[in-house]
Amino acid sequence: MEPEWGGSARVVAGEERETVLLGVGLGPAEGRALRAFAAEVEAATRTRWLESATVDGALARLRMLRQRGTACVGLVSSTLGEREVLRLVRSLGAPDGLSPVVVLAGRDDESVVTAAMAANACDFVLVHELDADCLIRSIRLAAEIALHVRETELRALDLANLELRFAVVWDLIEDGLLLVDEQRVIRRWNRAAKSLLGLSDADLDGAPFGSLRWGNPGAGSPDPSKLSAHELAAEFERPDGTRIRLGMRVRAFDLRTAPVAAGGRGGSSGRMRFVLLRDRRETEEHAALLS
Repeated sequence: MEPEWGGSARVVAGEERETVLLGVGLGPAEGRALRAFAAEVEAATRTRWLESATVDGALARLRMLRQRGTACVGLVSSTLGEREVLRLVRSLGAPDGLSPVVVLAGRDDESVVTAAMAANACDFVLVHELDADCLIRSIRLAAEIALHVRETELRALDLANLELRFAVVWDLIEDGLLLVDEQRVIRRWNRAAKSLLGLSDADLDGAPFGSLRWGNPGAGSPDPSKLSAHELAAEFERPDGTRIRLGMRVRAFDLRTAPVAAGGRGGSSGRMRFVLLRDRRETEEHAALLS
């Protein structure tokens, strides 16, 4: 079992979230030097220290910690050699990167440090100049990056889950739904809309709302920017020539984006509209009730 040097927790957004510092390939002398500052570094950076003897072991452990939602920092010894140090740095910087890495180097390891920094290592510290301040500075920087990356990943995961739930509900709605942008271009639709209008994904994808085959050509096509929240009557001609009577209702909302640059006036916005289409055809049952 790999050793642990102690533990603490970090408070993020109102909840405790652990940050782990994983030493990789540390020799006895390096271990002793680091342990001399362990308590001070832990208190200042709020990290929990672990060790792994090899790069493969470190990657496996970092993946496991990541699955638990833990932010991690790698502290790799240059004594592993340039090839292994670069393998760790590049693995952690890949699209599924796990954490930033700090290189612990000796007097003659300039080439390893240069290669590691070029491969996107977070920072380096020199063993012969090691003190609590420089170690705290490097680890604190890496820990902040690790937390930021992890929180970004979690937000992206939350958004992906929200989109998945929205997509399921969107297609469960029995009425037709269209999402129309500020230029009156259709950006999204549900299965009911395709079935109701007799159109395919290709027919609807990026199509101007007014280009659809709305009936009563003399009166013009409906304009989603002018439709109210009240249901209005509309008529639509399907590709097979049949006409369908519809009830149309619109809800508008502002779509906001992040500022382009710091210090700007704020995010841009676009007026988006949900268009609900309801089948208003009289069925045989309706006719029988009215006769």
